[in-house]
This record gives sequence, C-alpha cells and structure tokens, in this order.
Amino acid sequence: MNQGGRLVGGLTVLFGAAAFATNSIIVVISRDGFLPSPIAGGTGVVATLLLALCLFSVADDS
Repeated sequence: MNQGGRLVGGLTVLFGAAAFATNSIIVVISRDGFLPSPIAGGTGVVATLLLALCLFSVADDS
C-alpha cells in the first residue's frame, strides 16, 4: 500500500468520525443547540467523497 492510499484512508476515517460525532451531537442536543447543521452535513459529505475515492482506487487496483 502506498503513502497516498494511507493518507486518503486516514482522512476518510477522520472525517467519518467527525461526521458521526457532530451528527450525534445534533440529534441529542437539538438542531442548532451546539453546532450549526451545515458543519454536520459538510463533514458527512467530505467523508462520503473520500470513501468513494478510496473505493474507486481499490477497484482500479484489482
């Protein structure tokens, strides 16, 4: 596995965890109680795009 793949994979995990945490906070506290909704949505979008990039690179390798 090359360094670029590890970097993208690490970023995917980081943004996925951030999306999980921010969305959990939004659900538990309330919609705008702690964080604005675009922060939660934005981290989810970035995590999804990075995951798609990882999956496309795995498909190209095999």
